[in-house]
Amino acid sequence: MRVLFIGDMVTPDAIDMAARCIRMIKKETEVDLVIANGENIHTQNGLNLKQYEKLKSIGVDVVTLGNHAWNQAQIYHFIDENEDIVRPFNFPPDTPGRGWTVTEAKHRQLAVVVAMGNVYMSTLTSPFQDIMQVVDDLKAQGIKTIIVEMHAEATSEKVAMGRYLDGKVSAVLGTHTHIPTADTQILPGGTAYQTDLGMVGPEASVLGMKIESSINRFITQRHVRYQQSEDSHFLFQGVLLDIDNDGKAAAIERIERKLEIERTDV
Repeated sequence: MRVLFIGDMVTPDAIDMAARCIRMIKKETEVDLVIANGENIHTQNGLNLKQYEKLKSIGVDVVTLGNHAWNQAQIYHFIDENEDIVRPFNFPPDTPGRGWTVTEAKHRQLAVVVAMGNVYMSTLTSPFQDIMQVVDDLKAQGIKTIIVEMHAEATSEKVAMGRYLDGKVSAVLGTHTHIPTADTQILPGGTAYQTDLGMVGPEASVLGMKIESSINRFITQRHVRYQQSEDSHFLFQGVLLDIDNDGKAAAIERIERKLEIERTDV
């Protein structure tokens, strides 16, 4: 099974960029399933219904969310009825939506789990506390292919999760920091790993945001509202995973494309 996992998508125009790159990649190689982090697509972060429907129309099979999951109030009206949207599993038990989902590709079941870190990030229950139980429950259902997205700020927390789950899941892939890391690898137990997948967003930016506003926040040490960059040169970053029938990773390849797009909805 070959899975394309796309890093944090930033700005509404990231959908157009993703559409073009998904088509390009599918012409180059077989892709059985596409997963994308979609929580930064809205200009105010988060995801609305129209944007979710656009993601589905371009071939994204599973949409993941992180710390911006609830930025758009509209999400409460459609997250429960769409099983292909996954928010962090370590939110409190009565939180809307689901922390993992099970889908099918190439006649095999595949589970996608999202965990959110604590370090510099959130006060949620530590993902380390219950992640192994989630994995064990999925395996008890006969699911061998499990991909865990670790949405976290600290690289140490992401690396620790990768090592903790090595041999237990097919892949542990980090998101949130928007910069692809150079540690793409298969860990000793057969788990594919990368600390951060990067982003789909404007190249001339600070993590997808306008350069000037980002710099001003550091210079003034005051709250300066971030604004999404309007640069038309976009980056598309993520990984391609090959996963064996037994759920072990056979290969992981970092993907990056650079294209110019016509900005439409910043």
